[in-house]
Amino acid sequence: RRALMVTIVGLGYAIGSSAAGLIAAKFLSSHGWQFMFYVGGIAPLVTVPLAIAGLPESIRFLALRQEKSGRLERILKKIDPTLPEAREIHLVSSEEKGQGVPVVQLFRHHRAPTTVLLWIAAFMDLSIIYFLTPWLPVMLHDAGFTLSQASLGTAVCSAAGIFGGPTIGRLMDRFGGIVVLALTYSVAAVF
Repeated sequence: RRALMVTIVGLGYAIGSSAAGLIAAKFLSSHGWQFMFYVGGIAPLVTVPLAIAGLPESIRFLALRQEKSGRLERILKKIDPTLPEAREIHLVSSEEKGQGVPVVQLFRHHRAPTTVLLWIAAFMDLSIIYFLTPWLPVMLHDAGFTLSQASLGTAVCSAAGIFGGPTIGRLMDRFGGIVVLALTYSVAAVF
């Protein structure tokens, strides 16, 4: 379920965009557009400490580092409380700890084609988001919708990603990432 979990983690942008559209629809006319900058600036400042405190490192990363602090064992116990005590567990990773610049590791051991394809897919995906999201309310408003309706339209568009992301992630786990991403982006290009 790796791809599904990655897409769920990536939902933050879609949830944030959708929430921003809903907040804008409610407060834009009464508080002005400047209000959205306050919301957009304060919300990340509040969530960063929560994320630092609440999100653990990955099990693979901690096993590769041969973490001795007990964090890995605590994470594993949360996943499966029936695991034996930490002194009875020996954790290993099938990966080797890379030497040198970490980014270079993305191109070693036959990872280069996948790395390049994922970078292109991520760049195209973010390009669509960054070009569509800011202009969608303007285009909807120019088409005759009120500012509140345009903001709600943007929220609905972003909310579609909340459902689409995990669906694509589940398909990637079942049929393979490259096949599903190639098909998904090809269909998206046609639309």
